Amino acid sequence: MKILCFSINPIFPEAVSGGASKHLMNITRHLASKGHLVRIICPEIPKQNNRFYLNDKLEIWPVLPFHQPFPEPYAVAPLSLAWIVEEVNRHLAWADRFYIHDGELLLPHLHTKVPTILSFRDNYYPESILSTFINQGDEVICVSPYSANIVKASAGRVLEGFEERIHMVLNGIDAKIFRPIPKAKNKLLSRLPFDASQHQILLHPHRPDPKKGLGEAVEVLKYLISQKGMKSLKLVAPRWHESMSGSFEDAFFKSVEKYIQENSLSENIHFIDWLTQAEMPSFYSLGATTLCLGNIPEAFGNVAYESLACGTPSLVSRAGVHRSLLPDKLISKVDYGDVPSAAESVFSILQTKKRVPDADRRQIVSYFDLGTQLEAYEAIITCAAKRPPVQGRFCPVSVENSEFRLAPWCYRTDKAIYHDYLGKFLIEQDFAGIDQLLCAMNSAGSVEGSLLSERQLSEFYKQGILIPVTGKN
Repeated sequence: MKILCFSINPIFPEAVSGGASKHLMNITRHLASKGHLVRIICPEIPKQNNRFYLNDKLEIWPVLPFHQPFPEPYAVAPLSLAWIVEEVNRHLAWADRFYIHDGELLLPHLHTKVPTILSFRDNYYPESILSTFINQGDEVICVSPYSANIVKASAGRVLEGFEERIHMVLNGIDAKIFRPIPKAKNKLLSRLPFDASQHQILLHPHRPDPKKGLGEAVEVLKYLISQKGMKSLKLVAPRWHESMSGSFEDAFFKSVEKYIQENSLSENIHFIDWLTQAEMPSFYSLGATTLCLGNIPEAFGNVAYESLACGTPSLVSRAGVHRSLLPDKLISKVDYGDVPSAAESVFSILQTKKRVPDADRRQIVSYFDLGTQLEAYEAIITCAAKRPPVQGRFCPVSVENSEFRLAPWCYRTDKAIYHDYLGKFLIEQDFAGIDQLLCAMNSAGSVEGSLLSERQLSEFYKQGILIPVTGKN
């Protein structure tokens, strides 16, 4: 079978720019190994705008003139967009299936040529969110229950039969690659400008996005030094891939560097060059713990779980998928923005020299089994057939006659509700009626509407704190 794949991120001959691209390479290499002819069409990359081959059945066409680097890939001239349409159509004439990785081809008429499969890797970036509403995919893949629930509770509310097209397939972790690397075999030790045996190391293996938690990681480091006297502690993070760095990343990174200097933390932070995927297990194995303390509503969040597979504990904020993907006994969690609690959790890990037990590691890599992921993708892609176009559905919500429940992008505590898309806790002082809403909500998140006024229900619904369960019109 001839399978055309689309990526909004560039594909490099050797380096991988992030988690989404890594999974695309796993999927396409698997399809090629099963005898399919696979072609990836993606944005142009510097000094490499001609096709190249990764093996005899997997070819890369880095030819599309999208705006780079991400974000705002569609910030291009009309003539460029027209050329993109023509080029994709040219490749579709060759294909039996069209797989759109990350779902970010916002040209739905291109979804109608051959059976088309969309995989949504996030529920955050505008292109991904918009694509869930305008797509014409015949099959749709979400990477976690959290992500699937968001799609169903948003686009699924307004598109007829859309939920029937959704598959939930967890991202896989390759247990042969992501495993603990003994210090004697860890080649990254020689690249550090300090003696790792004399320091405890915190890891922040994320790109320079303010919502990915670098600022929070620096605050935790500062707390541990100032409040716990851990002056030899080191925070290690990779620098962003040079070809993907733009003004947004540069500005954020400079602001962080300024803060580091102003707080005399330069000796405690080291930025290592961007790492290949093959080097990541060694990187994870360097650390005492991996910090994932941002508030981006991740649909999966590879870093936290790859670290666990390498034996290094992860500390995540209860934002996005991290709230629910693994139970608390397998991964440490703190509320977003609670630096003291995060620092105390890290301090406990450092004091006890905690590692991930082998039994937990086996449970984690079994849950995120790579083979299961790849076989599921192959089956969905190859078995896809053309369906009728997606149609809009309008079911007016009557506040006085509808049932409501807490939205999947929210979670409650005793005193507040956290909203992923606002990136903060909502308390009574900020949002009138939150206390009353908490009283009206049962343990399953359903709301006793009679305890709230119609005006309150309408406002909670409008703000996306509540979503309708059924409309009784």
